[in-house]
Amino acid sequence: MSGFGFWSHDIGGFENTAPAHVYKRWCAFGLLSSHSRLHGSKSYRVPWAYDDESCDVVRFFTEMKCRMMPYLYRQAALANEAGTPMMRAMMLEFPDDPACDYLDRQYMLGDAVMVAPVF
Repeated sequence: MSGFGFWSHDIGGFENTAPAHVYKRWCAFGLLSSHSRLHGSKSYRVPWAYDDESCDVVRFFTEMKCRMMPYLYRQAALANEAGTPMMRAMMLEFPDDPACDYLDRQYMLGDAVMVAPVF
């Protein structure tokens, strides 16, 4: 089993501009990736182009990611040294847990942080 050592995406979409409610969720996900970028082709993906709540969401998750930097740096070093991806499928981290076979909407960010959507 393998994965990408480092993976990211264009928060807010590359071609089309996401509506504010999608953008806010995308920012939360994107800032819980190995590296994050607000990037697109036709319009700016900055939160102040959306609304005040978007600014609050980006601020919250950016500050959280900043606090996590020592941990993320260690996980990046591990990805480089051992080839273990920073963003891991649940079954990679918990191979003996049969429940992980079906958990395809959440992942581990390193060996200690689980990221899961809220529906």
